[in-house]
Amino acid sequence: MSLILITHNLRLAFSTCERIYVLYAGSLLEVGDAAAVERQPYHPYTLGLLLSEPPADIRVPRLVAIRGSVPQAADVVGRCGFADRCDWAKQICRAGKPPLVARDIGRLTACVRQDEIQCELDALRTAALCAAPATPRRDETEGALVRIDALVKTFDGPRGHPICAVKHVSLRIMPGESVGLVGESGSGKTTLGRCLVGLETPTAGDIRIDGIAAADFGAMAKADRARVRRTIQMIFQDPYSTLNPRHSVGQALSEALRASAGAASASTPERIAALLADVGLSAAYATRRPASLSGGERQRVAIARALAVKPAILVCDEPVSALDVSVQAQVLNLFKRLQAEHGLSYLFITHDLAVVRQIAERIYVLYLGEIVEEGPTERVIDDPQHPYTRRLVESIPRSANQHAP
Repeated sequence: MSLILITHNLRLAFSTCERIYVLYAGSLLEVGDAAAVERQPYHPYTLGLLLSEPPADIRVPRLVAIRGSVPQAADVVGRCGFADRCDWAKQICRAGKPPLVARDIGRLTACVRQDEIQCELDALRTAALCAAPATPRRDETEGALVRIDALVKTFDGPRGHPICAVKHVSLRIMPGESVGLVGESGSGKTTLGRCLVGLETPTAGDIRIDGIAAADFGAMAKADRARVRRTIQMIFQDPYSTLNPRHSVGQALSEALRASAGAASASTPERIAALLADVGLSAAYATRRPASLSGGERQRVAIARALAVKPAILVCDEPVSALDVSVQAQVLNLFKRLQAEHGLSYLFITHDLAVVRQIAERIYVLYLGEIVEEGPTERVIDDPQHPYTRRLVESIPRSANQHAP
C-alpha cells in the first residue's frame, strides 16, 4: 500500500517517507529523496523548516525561526511566494513565478538562485546545529519557588472505583529555573499542572508556592490566594479556547491588568502596548479579535495575558504542540527571551523530548501518575536509566541523517 503523509512534523516525515514534497502558499518549492532533502535542502524555505525543528540529540543556543507568516496563495500568483520572507530574494525572484525544475537526479526546486546561494545554505545549516554547553545541574533545594510533596489526585471512576491520576509525586522548581515534565498522554502531567494553579484540588499531599501553602485554594486566606495567583500563571495548549471570541486582544489584556493591580488605571493603552511588545506583537493587535489571529499569535496573546500579573513562574501545558515548526521555534525562542529578561521559572509540560531539551534544565519523567526518573535534561535524554524513559527516547522519530542520543 502506498502512503501520502500530510504533516508539519518534520521528524515524522523524514523518518517515515521516501520522498518529500515541500508545499508553500499553494505551490511546490522542492521535491526529492527524503534523506537528500534533509541533508542538503535546495530551497531557503526548506532550510528554514529544517532549522526550525528542535533537534532531539543536542541543545542549541537559539532555534532558527522563519520571520513573518505564510501569505495567501492568491496574493503571490505571479512571483515567488516565499520572496518576502527570504534573505536571498532579489528582483528576479519577484519578476515571475519560479518554475519547479530539476537540479539533480530526483531533485527539483523552485528557487531560481539555488546555484548561487547553495554554499550559504549549507553553511547556515551546519552552523545552526552547533551544540550549546550543557547547563550545570542545580542541586540546591532550599529556597525553592515551588515545592510539591507526596501529591495524590484521584477522580471518581466507573461504578464508583477511584482513578488515581497522580501518585505521591514530589518535585521542586527553583527561582529562574526551567523544569520539564514529560510523559505520554494520560500520565498525569496536565492534572499535576492544574493542581498547581488551583484548577484541581489534590486528594492528599502538600503544595507550597513561594512559601505559601497552596494545596487547597478554597481554604486559603484571601490575601494568600491573591498572592499565589499573581505568582503562578498557566498557559494552555489551545489558546483560542481560553480567549473570549467577543473580546478584543486589548480587552483581554486590560482585564488581566485590572485583576493584577485592582484598579482600572492599570489598563492603560501604554501598558497594553508594552505587554504586546514583550511578546513580539505590535500595538495594533489590541483592536483585533482571536478569530483573526494565527495560532502562534494567539499563543503570544495568551503569554502576554499571563505576564500581565508579573508572575514568577509559568506552568506551560503543551504550549507549542499545535504549532507548525517555524512558529513553534518562534514561540520557544520567545520563552527563552522572557525567562532571561524577567527571571521567570517554568514548569514545561510536554510529550516532545526534542522540545523539552531546548527549554528545560531538569526533567521529571511521569509514568502512570508516578515520577520514574528525574535529573538534568542532557543526562536523562542521553543516558536514561528507567525502562520507560528509554522507551520514550527510542520512540523519537529519526531519519537516516540523525543519530540516537
